[in-house]
Amino acid sequence: MKKSALTGLLLIGLLSFQLNGFGQTAEDHYKTAMSKMTSGQKLEALPELNYAILANPNYTDAYNLRAQVLNSVGEYSGVIRDYTKVIELNPNDLRAYLNRGIAYENLGNNTSAYLDFNKAVELDPNSAEALNYRGMSKNISQNYNGAIKDLDKAISLDPSYAEAYTNRGNSKYYLMDDNGSIADYNKAIEIKPDLADAYLNRANYKYYTGSDASKACPDWQKAKELGSFDAKVMARKNCAGK
Repeated sequence: MKKSALTGLLLIGLLSFQLNGFGQTAEDHYKTAMSKMTSGQKLEALPELNYAILANPNYTDAYNLRAQVLNSVGEYSGVIRDYTKVIELNPNDLRAYLNRGIAYENLGNNTSAYLDFNKAVELDPNSAEALNYRGMSKNISQNYNGAIKDLDKAISLDPSYAEAYTNRGNSKYYLMDDNGSIADYNKAIEIKPDLADAYLNRANYKYYTGSDASKACPDWQKAKELGSFDAKVMARKNCAGK
């Protein structure tokens, strides 16, 4: 959705509140928003969430739900704003730090993302998810050894964490640990056969280390089927039959 259209929905919600929002509680509006979300009307839930927040500016559940809606349409600045409010209201909300960090990553701001992931690890040093995301962030900043340390711990805490294997495979790839890298991608796929990134990264490994696109094509094709745009581009460029 274009930003102008989304902004329009937000403004309509604010105006509607002034016209007919009074007389209902924040909880009433939140329940209506939840009902719309359940029926697949995500954007239609936005005005109700605006009402809820205007009626109760400290309503963390409403901020969380609105952030989810905004995230679904790629409005990451709004996501960051809402999770910042959640953190202001509850400085120990690990999930809010993780979700805000992901939004920062989606905007290409790895520095801020890392700070949020690091804070999440401080709040719970045994959170495999927080360690995975901090490891991913370290990969982006080319701190591959540091990433492996985090990802090793994440996997020790949750041996079925496919995404952590994929991220560790990326770390090992950049450290030229070819056997370790491919083993991690294979393990990720074994655990989660529908993980597009694992197929994409395994294909890229095969291609860039062996310069043989034919060996990479089956994985690119599979990742493409699972919705990876990057795999679609690589398959179109390198594979017969696209």
